[in-house]
Amino acid sequence: MESAFARVDGVDLDLLVSIHHARVVRNDNTVFFDNRVLQLPTTSSRPHHVRCDVTVHEFVDGDLGVSYQDRLLLRVGRDGLRKRFREAHRKSGPPERRFERTSLSAHAP
Repeated sequence: MESAFARVDGVDLDLLVSIHHARVVRNDNTVFFDNRVLQLPTTSSRPHHVRCDVTVHEFVDGDLGVSYQDRLLLRVGRDGLRKRFREAHRKSGPPERRFERTSLSAHAP
């Protein structure tokens, strides 16, 4: 018998069904929400998220989370302790453009 439910790849249902609140990261890499200060960790792609628009999530189980561009950066339990979470696998986008440094020389071509 076939299931009536279809698997949806690439969608984090916890993020989808959470309550979303838009915030801007402060100069000390923190987000203020509901009388709490949430310290954002550094990531491999960004050393900080200062002045970035982020989303604070209130999860069904009472946890809080902060995401940037649909990528969860932080998850905190009700007790205020940071929780480990499994990051959803994302397909990589187009390769980064890299520009070579060219030196200006005094000689003509």
